[in-house]
Amino acid sequence: MPLYRSVLHGRATLPEGPGGFFTTRWCWAQNENSATHRMQRIVREKWTGPTIETLEIDSIWRIRFRDIWRAPNRGSTFYTD
Repeated sequence: MPLYRSVLHGRATLPEGPGGFFTTRWCWAQNENSATHRMQRIVREKWTGPTIETLEIDSIWRIRFRDIWRAPNRGSTFYTD
């Protein structure tokens, strides 16, 4: 089964006001479409911050197994409007 990595872009109302975040995730999936849905589900299930209003895939690509160590499935970069 192929391994995919993506950059996700989310929008939420943060304590500082409207803003958003970027995060990187990887997962095993049959194809890009199923990887997209799976990564969005992973982020939403693990999310502990304010309610996510939108969550989109900014970019997605196929990676090799050894590449998962470069970007663990955690962390986000936040910004305000």
